[in-house]
Amino acid sequence: MRRGRLDATGQRAPHRGAAAWSQDRGRQFHWQGKLAADQLVAIKNVNSDIDASTGDVDQVEVTAEKSGRNADQIHIEVVPGHEGLPFAPSVPDLRQTAAPHFKLWQWAWDNGKVHFTIRLPNTLRFAADNVNGNVHAADVGRAVRANSVNGNVNVSTAAWAEAGTVNGAIKAWMAGAGWEGTLKIESVNGSIELDLPGDLNAQVKFSSLKGRIDSDSPLTVSNGWPVAHSASATLGKRRS
Repeated sequence: MRRGRLDATGQRAPHRGAAAWSQDRGRQFHWQGKLAADQLVAIKNVNSDIDASTGDVDQVEVTAEKSGRNADQIHIEVVPGHEGLPFAPSVPDLRQTAAPHFKLWQWAWDNGKVHFTIRLPNTLRFAADNVNGNVHAADVGRAVRANSVNGNVNVSTAAWAEAGTVNGAIKAWMAGAGWEGTLKIESVNGSIELDLPGDLNAQVKFSSLKGRIDSDSPLTVSNGWPVAHSASATLGKRRS
């Protein structure tokens, strides 16, 4: 696998598809380029939000705004893979240490933030993984996977979405149901609001430790004591 790190001079990033333009200077990072349909744009972040949307564009545009102490030390790495193009913050001095991902999290907590803004065509898939910050993906044309540890996840897509958070709420609107196997939407400490396609054919199961379960669709609800609630239903023509 070829590996390309974007440094402060600005350079072309190797990836599958057309040539790309990139620049990583000081507290600003910009990248733009084209990817083939169904490729994946993936963002990994530690501190601050990830905001993605589709528009009338034929190429991917990624902007990263860096802030905080020593933000100039943060570089954005692009590591092309067989599925698409991932972006992630990196601090050069930490890459050689043991447990570099933990060190980056620890360093970023005190020293820097990176706010990612992404615009992409509706022919691409999108994935986001965050630690301390929200994930927002609006009107994406293909499948979405979005996760945060401490933050809300808000997704809308013409396809389907998988979402998760530990400390935060989830809102997911999906128009498609083309996933294979089990689709998981999970929050440990937060509410979940789902808007599913009306022609969905699936078995659905919901569980909550302390929260209430409400649905516009008929569900069989089981209430535990003193906590824990679960609900299940067969929607459409799906049979067990």
